[in-house]
Amino acid sequence: MNPSDNNTKKRKLDDQNDVVSPPPSPDDIRKVLAPLPPQHLSEIIVTASLIHPDVFRIVRAVADNDVTQRHLYVKGLDFRTTSASLRSVFAAYGELEEAEVAVTKKGKGRGYGNVIFRNVGSAMLALKEPVKVVDGRMTVSALNVDRVVEFWF
Repeated sequence: MNPSDNNTKKRKLDDQNDVVSPPPSPDDIRKVLAPLPPQHLSEIIVTASLIHPDVFRIVRAVADNDVTQRHLYVKGLDFRTTSASLRSVFAAYGELEEAEVAVTKKGKGRGYGNVIFRNVGSAMLALKEPVKVVDGRMTVSALNVDRVVEFWF
């Protein structure tokens, strides 16, 4: 008997005589993912979502819980536009939590508003056509978190 055999762990082999590793723990997966850059993580999630629809359902549920992914900023509104007319335009894209026109203390519109959808899918659908006519005026909408970049630079 070879003395080195005693120090060697026996490994389980599958039908093709390949080593079978135990399934990774959540901590093992986190350790592998932690150093990866965001663009690689994104590609991994996209690929996993395409292969396993349940992964996409989880991603969508997480995104739906993040209001920043559902909150649109709308600029270019007429100063007489009401929240009701803003709501009527954006309701065509999905269920809304909120549609409010920003107003002065005297109740006059400030030319912009905010729309919050119930889910990310509706917000993304609305953003496919960011230019919309509201009360006869061309308006532009974007995710509220992107508005500085989108509109001012």
